[in-house]
Amino acid sequence: MSTLIDKGITDYVHWARKFRIQDFREFDYILAMDDDNLEDLHALRQREAKKRGDEGLGKVMLFGDFGGKKRRGGRGEEVQDPYYGGRDGFEIAYEQAVRFSKAFLEQLEAGQLS
Repeated sequence: MSTLIDKGITDYVHWARKFRIQDFREFDYILAMDDDNLEDLHALRQREAKKRGDEGLGKVMLFGDFGGKKRRGGRGEEVQDPYYGGRDGFEIAYEQAVRFSKAFLEQLEAGQLS
């Protein structure tokens, strides 16, 4: 919270929940923070597509593919888990989230994600 306050974000209400299968139908884009989550989400999506068809399922992507630095193999960077990096970890994760969000929105507005 202190990182957000330092950035002038003072009205943030945080809550988290577990990913649900119906999220594939409720959201157009599902952004994974790291490779492990990406693989898990792809597997879940494939199972859902096999059961009910692919139509209307949100796209699964690595958040770091938007504005992230490319790693070996061409994948974008992973969002660093802030809980293991002390105060700096939250600063890094915040910077990544802002950078990736801007690039995602730019591509979305340009019609590059349809």
